[in-house]
Amino acid sequence: MAAPTAMSATVFRSNWDKLMVDPLVLARANATAARLLDAMHAKPFSSFVKLEAGCNRSNAINRLSIHRVPSTGSTTFTGKLATACGNSSATSGRRVNTLWSHQAPTSSHCGEASVATLHDPCRRVVTIYTAFLNVYGADFAGCHFAPSTCKSHWVHRAANVNEFVAELERHWPMIMGVGSLSLTSAMSKAKTPILAKHMVVAVPQSLYIGSHTVLLCTPCIDAQLPRFARELGCFGSVGASQHMMSRERTGGAGKFELSAAGCAAARRLYSVDAMHWDRSCAAKPCAAR
Repeated sequence: MAAPTAMSATVFRSNWDKLMVDPLVLARANATAARLLDAMHAKPFSSFVKLEAGCNRSNAINRLSIHRVPSTGSTTFTGKLATACGNSSATSGRRVNTLWSHQAPTSSHCGEASVATLHDPCRRVVTIYTAFLNVYGADFAGCHFAPSTCKSHWVHRAANVNEFVAELERHWPMIMGVGSLSLTSAMSKAKTPILAKHMVVAVPQSLYIGSHTVLLCTPCIDAQLPRFARELGCFGSVGASQHMMSRERTGGAGKFELSAAGCAAARRLYSVDAMHWDRSCAAKPCAAR
């Protein structure tokens, strides 16, 4: 008989506590951390034209994946791009693939290029906090079927976004282990509680960045999208798109105000994101892109 694991020998308050020591989750977290190291060395492109020029020196772009990076405005971006492109023959020639389920195939060569949105880590962590309060709140539809799972989620231990950053750090193996399951198309739900899929909201943005990624900065999406669509060969009007999930905020104003110390902590936690943000987005105003 196999030796009992820590999981089987311990009484846990909830399924969320079990995930913190689940060997499969920890193994997945380690694998995700290794992928994050690869993202650290990636040098993404600032426009599709530059990507195309680089690839014409080697081989053609066989597939262009439009990543839906969580908590970066990517749903609005992909929706508007889909409206602009429609059934454009120009995009079909490049096999443009819009990934609506947060998959993140590697973009390490021209044959598998990608597009990703990148947000300021400090502003993004406020969005993540708001999203968690929504998807693990009593009013969210999924919670009607599993109220105890939502009620016991650790987001409710944080009284404000600054405390939430500390909770993120404490539960980082869970974010990297469970949230990252959505990065592959064959997401496994085994050994995870219901609603665990929403943990992907908090994964590092850098997991979507490769050496052949076109990086668009979230605050500049409205300015960059028309040009990007034209570069892609799409000349339809850029339409409006609403996010599928409500992001309403309830509570006092201070609940969602990130302090300087909280911002520094978020940047440490999302250090690779912060590096890409500083290098690709923070230095240039939107008009100069």
